[in-house]
Amino acid sequence: MNALVSLRSVGDVQAQLESALADTLGQENSAARTQAVVRLLQVALKALEVGDLENRIAILEAQLGNADAPGRLAA
Repeated sequence: MNALVSLRSVGDVQAQLESALADTLGQENSAARTQAVVRLLQVALKALEVGDLENRIAILEAQLGNADAPGRLAA
C-alpha cells in the first residue's frame, strides 16, 4: 500500500490506529495477532490521553486569553 498517511494531529493518529486495529482483528486468531491487538490498544489509550490533555490545555489557554502563547503546538 502506497497511500499517503497524514499523522499531523492526535485525530490522524487515532484514525490510523483504528484502521490498523480493524485490519488486525480481521486476521486469523493467533498469539501474534493477540500481541498486535494488545499493543495497538495500548498505543490507542496513550493517543486518547494525549488528545484529552491537548483539549484541556486549549480550554485553559482560551480561558486565560493565551491561545497564541509561545510553546503552543500548531494544530
